[in-house]
Amino acid sequence: METLHSVHQSFNKEIQNLQKIQYAMGKDIEDIKVEQESLSVSYRMTSQQVEALENQVAKLSIQNKDVRYLFMLPDSTEWFSDRELELENLHSLLRDANEHEVKIASVCGLGGNGKTSLDAEYAHRWKDFYDGGVFWFSGEDELMFANSVDDLAVFFGTLLDTSPDRTLVKTLEVISKIKKPWLIVLDDMDEYNLCSNIGMLLSGPWKRRVKGSGHILITTRRKPKIMTETIRAQDASSASLYQTRERLAVRTTWLVNFEYIKKSKNGDYAVRFLHACAFFSPTEIQQELINRGKPPIGDDAYRDYVDAPLGSSHIFKLLTDFSLFKKSKRSSLAVHRLVQEVVRENFKSDDEKVLSLIDAISMLSFAFSKCPSPDDLLSGDIAKHQDRISNIVINPSLFYPWRKFCLHAQEILSIINSFHLLDERILIPETAKIVYDCALDFNISNKHVEARHSVNFAHKIISLRRVCLTKVDQKTLFPHELPLPESVRRYIFYSYTTPADSCTSDKNARTRPEAKMKQLHAQGNIYFNSGNVHKAIEFCSSAMAVASSFDLKILCDRALAYINLHQYRDALADSEKYLLQRPVCWLGYAMKALALHGLNMIWDASRFAALAFCHNQNVFRDYQPFIETFSALERRIYICNCSTLLTYFLFKPVSDSQAASEIPGKIIEIEPGDYNVNVDHYPMTSPFFIIRLPYFALSIDDCIFLGVDNSKSSVVVRFNELVCICGRQVMAANVSFVFTLGNWENQPRSITTWLNCAFTSSLEESQDTFLSWGTDTFRNCSFENSQSPGLTVIAGTADVEKCVFSGGEYSGVHVSTCGILEIKESKLHGNETGIYITNAPTACNITNCEIFDNKWNGICVTEYTSNVRVENCRIYHSDRHGILVDKSSSVSASNNKVFENGWLGIATITNGRCTLSNNKIYGNKSGGVQVVPVGPNKGMPSIVEFNEIFDNRGHGIYCEMMVEDTPRDTMVSVSEGAFEQSMYYNRNPKQFQKAKCRENICYNNDSTFSSTAPIESRIDADFCFYCRKKCSK
Repeated sequence: METLHSVHQSFNKEIQNLQKIQYAMGKDIEDIKVEQESLSVSYRMTSQQVEALENQVAKLSIQNKDVRYLFMLPDSTEWFSDRELELENLHSLLRDANEHEVKIASVCGLGGNGKTSLDAEYAHRWKDFYDGGVFWFSGEDELMFANSVDDLAVFFGTLLDTSPDRTLVKTLEVISKIKKPWLIVLDDMDEYNLCSNIGMLLSGPWKRRVKGSGHILITTRRKPKIMTETIRAQDASSASLYQTRERLAVRTTWLVNFEYIKKSKNGDYAVRFLHACAFFSPTEIQQELINRGKPPIGDDAYRDYVDAPLGSSHIFKLLTDFSLFKKSKRSSLAVHRLVQEVVRENFKSDDEKVLSLIDAISMLSFAFSKCPSPDDLLSGDIAKHQDRISNIVINPSLFYPWRKFCLHAQEILSIINSFHLLDERILIPETAKIVYDCALDFNISNKHVEARHSVNFAHKIISLRRVCLTKVDQKTLFPHELPLPESVRRYIFYSYTTPADSCTSDKNARTRPEAKMKQLHAQGNIYFNSGNVHKAIEFCSSAMAVASSFDLKILCDRALAYINLHQYRDALADSEKYLLQRPVCWLGYAMKALALHGLNMIWDASRFAALAFCHNQNVFRDYQPFIETFSALERRIYICNCSTLLTYFLFKPVSDSQAASEIPGKIIEIEPGDYNVNVDHYPMTSPFFIIRLPYFALSIDDCIFLGVDNSKSSVVVRFNELVCICGRQVMAANVSFVFTLGNWENQPRSITTWLNCAFTSSLEESQDTFLSWGTDTFRNCSFENSQSPGLTVIAGTADVEKCVFSGGEYSGVHVSTCGILEIKESKLHGNETGIYITNAPTACNITNCEIFDNKWNGICVTEYTSNVRVENCRIYHSDRHGILVDKSSSVSASNNKVFENGWLGIATITNGRCTLSNNKIYGNKSGGVQVVPVGPNKGMPSIVEFNEIFDNRGHGIYCEMMVEDTPRDTMVSVSEGAFEQSMYYNRNPKQFQKAKCRENICYNNDSTFSSTAPIESRIDADFCFYCRKKCSK
């Protein structure tokens, strides 16, 4: 026992020793942990400091002109000679620049006379002087300019893929910080209308921030005087260096072409039209202008020739064959202004010039008479209409041709105004009507000064003829009283939309290479069948390249070859090209289905497979690729052509095995027609019903609705009083859904896709046309004439592209608590509010949208909402504000055009905040931008920078507190929140932060609206037919 006791004590001591050791080790471990944590904190702090230092060094490197030297210009030519005087002239123009300014010079002259070579030689000779760098930009067109900016941005590290505008701004910011002399060459700046980014380069605010001296050297075909006016800069120097000699040479070359045309068969007719074109707008001369004239052209042979079916086409071809004109889109010609100048200068006498001008007037008058015109409108009916104007426009492209002809009318008006003395032969009713059409177009475009002068000039032309017109004749010539009522003006304006290009094959394509094409295609098939798929693709591509018109079967064969190589995106591209030419073809649908399936887009693939089945009932049995890929799909497709079948298929259950599959449980293909979903014969105990008093709710899941016609109006499904609840996954395409008391609603876990669908609801209370709680995708859909909000996103995610929201009694789109909206390339018009964002959604991105003619505001952001971004949108014709930010909300808006709204362009009230950059805000009737101070603890104040704000009937930018948040001439009362905010501000102004405004360009604000400076009329009128009162001059 004693031994055991001794052993026990020994063990206890050992245990105690171990416990002490363990305790000591634990303490050491804790110390190590603390030390490790301390080291970790020190490491993070050091890393942050290093990162901050790196950022600071990067900034300092730019600020201290530590920009890598770059000389980006064509090589100088060894054959350059005889331009020493011009080089010295250029150098003397530029060397007098001050230390901190940008000097601009331009080399003007006709094409092909070495302007670019002169600039390159100049840069190379004075390369040592420009040790800050030499940078080359192409001014040929907007795309070429953007590409050259990107090339430089890559070098500077300022390239932003998503925003070319910001790329330019950041690139110019880097150049402005270079302290050594630098040179920018802007080559081929010949576009008649400069893009906004070239304008930014020439006259943007970045020039005022340069750290050193900079020179901009431009090459252009413009005249020196026009060049100076174009860049709107007082320091612009035009170096017309060698214009006379080279102009004579180019003029001689073109005159030789004129002579060739004249000597061609029927060339005299082409020359006559060419002379008339000297008075048209050069950018788009329509084939419709080749006509007999009104009054008729004084040449019987010419009239007979252009009346013949092939006469105008032959003139069209002759002018383009000799490179005097270029083929433009929509059966039009384009001619350079310098060609027009040479034509006008080559007239043998003033009499010949006047006769050609009369020809132009006659041809244009005839073209006007053959196209739809605002003269046909019944203004009284439009003015009395109760609906929003944008909702009653039937054809948005109705007056597009008329407006294009107005560009020619404006050119003729400008030329007539340049005459010192009017020839009596021009004073004809057709001339007065053309000038009147100019006035009408000016009025529609809100150019009231030009409209007033033009309409008075039109009446003056009639009075100078000393012929009294009857009231009927006057009504025929001048059918409208100007200015137009606002409703009529907007109706015409909304009918100016460019029509969509129709996709048709070229029936006149060359057929000579057809044998070669067939041979290559056959060889490609041989390679495919032998397993050499790469060679098959190569030969199919060669077959398509041989002729401009080829057998579309080659596209399908190449698509199938791509599928064999698992190059599904290439296969998808080929199938889409095929369907573009043959929109309804089972083979095109089948190829697209297989390509989509390879990309794992199973539901989209199933949709196109079903369309293939609709047009070829044997596709699942006879087409081998379908047998392998879509073996289980055929029994899930249901084709219906009546309401009874549609209702039956909706209630047809999906088996568990079908529901577990990746492909849809059922695809309901609906033939064109009008359908009513009738549930009277189905018990309320059906699992498809959900009790939701006072309405019935129908649960729809694992299903595709598919209209077999590509038009959404061909299939109309009326759910009437039903609420449709989306289950796990639903897709619909080419279907119009109509509700009376119900709507679509999805659940938090629903995934739905809507393609080319339409939604309408006549419910006036509580429900929304489409209520999103889940994840929804909308493409090419329309929400029209609903008595409730069109699309409401609450705690869901909506991806909207190329959709239309119109005629809604409430908002087109409503985003609320925790919702996410991504909307782009969509139109929202004729609603109460375009987009209404409230109660703190997660995010809203609005991009490339057109938001117009809404009853209240274009966009309203309220109730503590942030993370709203508006980019590249056009927001106009709202009865109130373009954008309203209210109740401690914030918006970021950039690169938008906000114009002609009834109140302010952009307004904040009651602690609303906005960040505005690079917007154009103009023509708004109560002012451009209002940014009120924000109160304590309400976040950072508004930032307004780099905007162009002009022609507003009020302040350009107003940064004070507003006592009233509505215009004084309205019946709308001031809001209680805005009044209380104003009273608090008056008592505690120091607690508020005012907006930060910098680098904005503001002009022509706070005055009567005028889009341009007044134009002096050469002929004054005793009575103003625009103001309808005696002229005050």
